[in-house]
Amino acid sequence: MDVAGVREEGSETIFERTSCFQITDGVPLLTFDPSVENFLSIMEAISKLCGDAKEESFEASEIEQFKSMISFISEWKQFYFCEWMPFCYKPKTVNFTYQTESAEAKNAIKGIKLPHFSSAAIPKQVEKLPHTTSALDNDDFVFHVGGSVWSLDWCPRLYENIDCDVKCEYLAVAAHPVGSEYHKIGEQLSGRGFIQIWCFLHLVGKEELLNPRGIALPRLVSALAHNGKVAWDMKWRPSDAVDSKGKHHLGYLAVLLGNGSLEVWKVPVHTLVNFVYAGCHTEGTDPRFLKLQPVFRCSRLKFGERQSIPLTLEWSPSASRDLILAGCHDGMVALWKFSSQLSSQDTKPLLCFTADTVAIRSLAWAPDDSDVECSNLIVTAGYEGLKFWDLRSPYRPLMDVCPVQRAVLGLDWLKDPRCVVIAYEDGIMRTLSLTKMANNMPFTGELMTRTKQQGLHFQSCSFFAIWSVQVSRRTGLVAYCSSDGCTRYFQLTAEAVDKDSSRYRKPHFLCGSLAEEGPTLSINTPLTSVPLPKQPLVSKVAANEARPMQALCSYDDYETRNNSSQKKRKGNPRKQASGEGVQDIEIKGDKSRQNVARFPPKIVAMHKVRWNMNKGSGRWLCYGGAAGIVRCQAISLR
Repeated sequence: MDVAGVREEGSETIFERTSCFQITDGVPLLTFDPSVENFLSIMEAISKLCGDAKEESFEASEIEQFKSMISFISEWKQFYFCEWMPFCYKPKTVNFTYQTESAEAKNAIKGIKLPHFSSAAIPKQVEKLPHTTSALDNDDFVFHVGGSVWSLDWCPRLYENIDCDVKCEYLAVAAHPVGSEYHKIGEQLSGRGFIQIWCFLHLVGKEELLNPRGIALPRLVSALAHNGKVAWDMKWRPSDAVDSKGKHHLGYLAVLLGNGSLEVWKVPVHTLVNFVYAGCHTEGTDPRFLKLQPVFRCSRLKFGERQSIPLTLEWSPSASRDLILAGCHDGMVALWKFSSQLSSQDTKPLLCFTADTVAIRSLAWAPDDSDVECSNLIVTAGYEGLKFWDLRSPYRPLMDVCPVQRAVLGLDWLKDPRCVVIAYEDGIMRTLSLTKMANNMPFTGELMTRTKQQGLHFQSCSFFAIWSVQVSRRTGLVAYCSSDGCTRYFQLTAEAVDKDSSRYRKPHFLCGSLAEEGPTLSINTPLTSVPLPKQPLVSKVAANEARPMQALCSYDDYETRNNSSQKKRKGNPRKQASGEGVQDIEIKGDKSRQNVARFPPKIVAMHKVRWNMNKGSGRWLCYGGAAGIVRCQAISLR
């Protein structure tokens, strides 16, 4: 193996070609390099490019603190690269496809092999592929993280070097081990698991920096071990103000583990990890694979004989940002007050109350952190719909909104426009206008008589479950992903929220999609200028007809139809893209033909979508799911 080429010529850093970086069919590809020396030299080069803190700036007390918190894992090679171990993921073979103006044809780059922990830059087009492409001018990446992805979160930038035009973004990824794709809800799990921290570079200026190749591609910088087998959710502690103390740590990461525990880790920057590693490592260890002692933890939530397993969490947006809210598998909600000085203690929650009869899939704090009253308000979501609570008196909800008996899988509460965006298991997205609802509330003291749809309006966004939705606070773009492998976005406006009319709604666009083609995964890039047509409501037999739904039944039906020969759908690309997963069939006993939905393969499902909230990086979006492929791309603002 070639040694990583990072050398100095005067004041210039030269990055030479390595065997871990290559360009295959025009696709820049970076594979995992097991060499510790190569990793250290590359990360030193990245630190110089980004103007990160140098070793001389580390205080002795801070070094000693992290020495006591960090344990390097000696068995990482066996754990990740032995076929019988739970984190030995098989390579993925992918095709990069591109939508064209013609509905009958797609351009494609086929047969790109992505080993475990590898990444690739997606070329912008197939024709005239550049064979000397720099990754620094690319704005679309994919990387192979391993198993099913259920949680993603961008690291908030605590320290900003305003004199540097190269930005390093960090992304935390929770991927399940092999064989742990599905679990019984509420089951307590145990075993080795990892939270992955990836980084990549992007440019703000400085054209002369476009010479390095491979340096900017996403790479694994940390794999943080835990004993919960899986992580159901994780969130970085938010930070709006630039913090000079943030030079030596990435931030506080709260993690909900499969064993039912909550842990908060103080994650050090890689320069500090490498410095500690150089002074106390043992043979066979690697600075990327480590275990951190939590600075805050709650080992279990138990009430009598019943243990609650937390599934989703949120940090408070108030000025102190020291409250952690979690929703559990049995409808329980728990609240903790965070302190980084309680590492040796098992902390109990400040408050627990029952918010639903089944799992809490999503929850949120009121977004107005400047209002003292709002700092105590939250909303929870489950099968019983939305419930708004005042944490000072959580004995009954302030208000509940349950327009339909459908499970809510995701939500986002916004300050401007004042609304809650809600994603459902049936592919419907609803927007609750809090302004309109407040204006329609009576002031007579009498009981309010209103319909269930008061302040609500909906749109059909997918034929299948929408697993995640988030609104960018910097751009106002709403991104959502679903089990059909598609990730979409649209612009949210105050007119669309408050006037409740379809003519004010902005068009939806496709970010990208994932499809299964035999043993190969197809990663599709759409035409950026073509909006998606409105989704029709898929064949649901009318409520007054005494017959079961024929379409949404089983994966066996999908596979039977998929394996049979079918004629290609002809028409314009907009109709073709929207028609994937939809088919005209004749309902038994009914001669009329109806649109029905075919279940997509489980492996293409997208579970999580997250916007980058850092200054200058608001266009970056990441999403991942069952296939273990995460895509990060800069979304063009329209």
